[in-house]
Amino acid sequence: MARSRPARPGLILGVLASGGTVVALQFTLVVPPLAQIGHDLGVGADDASWIVTATLLSSAVGTPIVTRLADLHGKRRLLLVTLLCLFLGSLIAAVGATFPLVVLGRAISGVAIALMPIGISILRDQSASGRIGGAVALMSATMAIGNSLALPLSGLIVEYLDWRMLFWIMCGLGVAMSAAVWWVVPADRGYATDARFDVLGAVVLSVVLVAALLVISKGSTWGWTSPLTIACGILALVLFALWVPWELRVSQPMVDLRTAVIRPVLLTNTATFFVAIAMFTNMLMTTQVVQVPVELGGLGGTPLQGGLAMVPSTVAMIAVAPLSGRLLDRFGGRPMLFGGAALLVAAYLLRLFWHDSAVAVVVGATIVGLGSALAFSATPVLIMSAVPLTQTASANGINALVRSFGTATCSGLAALFSVTFAVSDGRDSYPGPIAFDAVFLVAAGTAAVAAAIAFALPRGVPRQDDAGGAGLVPVHGCIRSLDHARLDRPAVVHVLTPDGQSADWARADNDGRYSVVVPGPGRYVLVANASGWSPRTVVVDIAADQQPVDIDMLVPLSITGAVSDAGEPVSGARVVLYGAGGVFTDATDTGDDGTYELPLPPMGNYVVTTISPGGDWAESRKLAVGLRRERVDLARAGDREERGEGTCVSD
Repeated sequence: MARSRPARPGLILGVLASGGTVVALQFTLVVPPLAQIGHDLGVGADDASWIVTATLLSSAVGTPIVTRLADLHGKRRLLLVTLLCLFLGSLIAAVGATFPLVVLGRAISGVAIALMPIGISILRDQSASGRIGGAVALMSATMAIGNSLALPLSGLIVEYLDWRMLFWIMCGLGVAMSAAVWWVVPADRGYATDARFDVLGAVVLSVVLVAALLVISKGSTWGWTSPLTIACGILALVLFALWVPWELRVSQPMVDLRTAVIRPVLLTNTATFFVAIAMFTNMLMTTQVVQVPVELGGLGGTPLQGGLAMVPSTVAMIAVAPLSGRLLDRFGGRPMLFGGAALLVAAYLLRLFWHDSAVAVVVGATIVGLGSALAFSATPVLIMSAVPLTQTASANGINALVRSFGTATCSGLAALFSVTFAVSDGRDSYPGPIAFDAVFLVAAGTAAVAAAIAFALPRGVPRQDDAGGAGLVPVHGCIRSLDHARLDRPAVVHVLTPDGQSADWARADNDGRYSVVVPGPGRYVLVANASGWSPRTVVVDIAADQQPVDIDMLVPLSITGAVSDAGEPVSGARVVLYGAGGVFTDATDTGDDGTYELPLPPMGNYVVTTISPGGDWAESRKLAVGLRRERVDLARAGDREERGEGTCVSD
């Protein structure tokens, strides 16, 4: 049984931020010595690139799966799993005598990148009220910090030691971080009850991600029109087209697509993709422009000097994290995302016209780092403000996945421009000045798109700041119909505090089961809203060991009315409802008292028709269905001239 220890937010932040930096380090650490690793293992440059590609693929596949499991079964538990993957993968790569073993090790260690979205989610749970900005800002910056530090560190280590020492160091860091997480991060049990993992959805999504990323990362090498590239693209598209309806139908999906497409989440993830392109451009092109010979328009530096050019950017990102946190707590994520993206635009426009000296390169890279830090500190806050607390890890995981697609796209674009506008000194080829200008211009454009998206984000998104802290209480239950039967309609539960603040919300599964989280014991208002039913509101006093809270829906939304002939009720008359376009919707018969009731259909225009039992007469009325009960009475008219639209009464 896990030991119970008091939460220490500052120490938790330090451990998680260190862990994020470590997993980011291992992601980029092998890039400088990649050619040497390939030579020592007896493979060419193209094959050696799989050492990087394997990590990219496994991180993309592992992140949504591990973060979903973290929401279901406990975040610290899965945090330790990611660090175990880092240790095992690094160990295999360190002792592996063959190229396939090194690739396997790198693939296993790539799963560790899921530590970052899980860590951000833990900070959301543990941080004190209204003080999550600084913690999230620092944790969000660790990816860029680790990637930037990896370049000079790797150069120093490989210059004086064997490249395998890189993997041995990651083994040691994996063990140290595992011990720190076990001791400092409080254990949790997960917020879901009767949880079922969507295995089929996870498998299909994994194949989609691998195929899509192979197209992006290997298309330029294989050829964009090669049969292998086209086959991977078709496979990704076909399986994605099958995966989406499955995820919408399954009770507990791998990815909650209905939540993913709500406006704040969709816009934030889209902006993340474009910011990631701008951010990764800095890491790719800054080191290269330093190494291009002077006579070809570069600075003529060494790979180590190229890595050192990124150090001021890293220092600036660390330094700006506390300020980013305060600004996040004061203004929210929307202005921060917009400001960071706008700063990226300005930085790349500056680099287009000022890049002929080491000072220009360092200053430009540092400004890009500052913009990236501001923007990426905002995205997790925006995501967690919009999704249920029971989905923060998986939602951050999807955001991290989108970020990975952005960096992979950037790599492909940079490679395309570098090859298209290459220059040569007679021995080696380098990206030419036109290549750098083109990539910087694309980065400025993607940052401008991100700024426009940030501006379009809704204002005043509830931040649920009071939902942090150590007193979180999970609340489970079931939404049922009048006869306590399973509710077969989509349903959502909102939790409000007595002063009307949003505490959490959740979407019920196909069996009507829901899971929410409240900040602590006390009185709360639960509002259940289901398609086809009037909302049901209950006031509940939540205890620390809260039992399930079931909510019975009482008033179904429907179309009701009566059919009459000369003022007398007509029994057994057929009542048919169809859309204004002629599509059949529903039908029923009137009872002995001439009344009928039909379930309320989706909003739109409809026609209600009644046919007498013998088929001697029929009547129709138009109806505009909204979000309330409707009453439509149909009476036989005396003659055609007297017939009108009749009476349509809403109550």
